[in-house]
Amino acid sequence: MSTLFVDTINEKTSGNGIYIPGHVVQVVNNTHTTQISTSTFVDVGVATSITPKSSSSKILVMATAQVNQTHPSNLTVYGHFELYRGDSSGTNIFDGQSAELVAGPSTQEHGVRWHTHVLDSPATTSSTTYTLYYRPQSGSTHIVNRNTSPAIMTLMEIAQ
Repeated sequence: MSTLFVDTINEKTSGNGIYIPGHVVQVVNNTHTTQISTSTFVDVGVATSITPKSSSSKILVMATAQVNQTHPSNLTVYGHFELYRGDSSGTNIFDGQSAELVAGPSTQEHGVRWHTHVLDSPATTSSTTYTLYYRPQSGSTHIVNRNTSPAIMTLMEIAQ
């Protein structure tokens, strides 16, 4: 077995960077703590941008949000999260994850914490924004980013 010890690794040509396939090139994070009440399709407020160093890189998008609703007892309501590259007219890279809120025996607020991880291939070195949306599918008022449960998005560029 051999062991390689180094103090510094420098790029061969200045400005080209060092890319090791499978390794993280950069990380960008955004947190949104402002409460949003909605009965329609809404941007959760955690849009995050990254400028890939290489067009062959993949972007690992990790997002989480809290959804709460007060509704009558013994009722199940649903909401739907969608993740876009760009805004809602852009490329939908994740669609179909529903959040289910099931009421108990009394009228009170119920909540669910939602998470996703999506590996995207934007094939660009231009600034790319990822935006998380929430769409209530039943019920009247859904609240996201409630109290101490912020929406969070983390983007990781992965070298290929």
